[in-house]
Amino acid sequence: MNTKYQPYAVIALLALLFVIALAACATPAVSPATGASNNAPPAAAQPASQAQAAPPSAGQPKSLADMPLNRTKFPNGSLKTSDEISYVGRSVKIQGAGYTPGAKLDLVWATFDGKFKLGEQLEFYNHEFVERNVPIASAQADDAGKFSLDFVVPEDYGGVHNIYALSGGEKVMQAGLNVRTEYFVSPLSGPVGTPIHIKVTGIGYAKWEESRNVAYDNQFTGLLVGILNKGTAEATIRATGGLGNHNVRVGSGGAQMPYLNVQQAPVYFPGRIQDFTFKVTSLEPDPASIELQTEWQGRSYADLNANPGAVGAKGERLTVTPNVATVGAPLKVTASGFAPNTTIELQWQAMRGNRNSGWAAQSFPLDKITTDANGKFEREVKMPDDLGGSHALIALVNGQKVADATAIIEPSILSMSPRSGPAGTDIKIVLKGVGWTEVDNVYIMNYDNAIAGYACGFNSVGDVTINIKATGAPGWHYIDFYPSIYIGHAEAPWIPDVPWLSFKSHPGLPKPAMHLAFLVTP
Repeated sequence: MNTKYQPYAVIALLALLFVIALAACATPAVSPATGASNNAPPAAAQPASQAQAAPPSAGQPKSLADMPLNRTKFPNGSLKTSDEISYVGRSVKIQGAGYTPGAKLDLVWATFDGKFKLGEQLEFYNHEFVERNVPIASAQADDAGKFSLDFVVPEDYGGVHNIYALSGGEKVMQAGLNVRTEYFVSPLSGPVGTPIHIKVTGIGYAKWEESRNVAYDNQFTGLLVGILNKGTAEATIRATGGLGNHNVRVGSGGAQMPYLNVQQAPVYFPGRIQDFTFKVTSLEPDPASIELQTEWQGRSYADLNANPGAVGAKGERLTVTPNVATVGAPLKVTASGFAPNTTIELQWQAMRGNRNSGWAAQSFPLDKITTDANGKFEREVKMPDDLGGSHALIALVNGQKVADATAIIEPSILSMSPRSGPAGTDIKIVLKGVGWTEVDNVYIMNYDNAIAGYACGFNSVGDVTINIKATGAPGWHYIDFYPSIYIGHAEAPWIPDVPWLSFKSHPGLPKPAMHLAFLVTP
């Protein structure tokens, strides 16, 4: 060997030996159950509620997945399910044999809790799953050393779930049940504008399995996500097009777009794509379907209810009612605990800027009020015309912040004009209260269930004004706005600017979909 390269060869050899030694010392992975995918999610940190728990003692496994399987306790024991593949809500039997008569076993279902990985300013990165084990039941072996019990598959993510049998706290046996995705679409007929409800259960936890998608008459309509809802996604689209049959395709796509040749994918099973036929029976819609509508799938503000605002050092308190509303809605601001006959300056805090030149929080004068002899006041104001999301209403005395209250602006439809006209008519749509974070600042517009484009509300302080042309044959045409994710920091498999039809599982604050309709006249 040329001596010039000997030092490098020695270094490379030492590095290789170190890697081999490290691998040999590592804890061996638990083998997946029969039929399990090797794409199971990696181990994740414990939830915050468990983060302060005492660490396990040396050699103690952190989870049932890490716990070694003790086959010596019941060397002839077995555990299986009556079906290797099942669906949410179906009943299967969990069966055991080869145990000591009278032996008691605790059966446990292995699952995950899904959440999104967001930054301090709600930057969107990815999602993650945290392992969780749920007791199923206790079983006792009969005189023949057997047991059998019925088990209803819970609402859960698609993929293989381990079922563990514990005896005296030891893992003595395990089996696996593969939960498959299932699609439901109803109704399958009705007039144009009919709400079509789509439900998917068992959306997977493995990478590239985290979502499903919808196409209407071969036009991509949007995404179905169940990360926050145990693999279940629900959405409503509206029937569009002329009289007769229309195709609603619900399927999978690792890149979150319809995967047209999914049957040639590395992981495929029959039923990954399903086609449903919706028949438009009339071109006269239900009058409700042509009204301007705001649709909510979830509207929980737990953090706001727990932390409505900061109380002053002497008990000064500022309250806004309601603390969640749309732009222009009437608000009642009240104060208590202040010194009598004190002038209070109210300020409104909001973000200003954009993602090209930067942004920062700024405060704006809102009102000046003097407390009464009891140190209180009450004032009617309107929700400011501002960005959607959380804002601070601040009370200052002599220029110093004393207390504040939180108010949240929800997105809304301000106007659409005109509502009818021939093809080519200019349509102006104005939305208010669109947010500024990566999970709040864009809405995607669909025209007759096909993606038309996106709109951003950050630079325009929550105002989104859209100008489009009316298109299509004479009759009613439907325009829908859905939440999405700004391009930001999104990691694969997530892609930006795709309609989230199942926006209950959308990260950040609750957001609605907004629905409009336009009549193309002859």
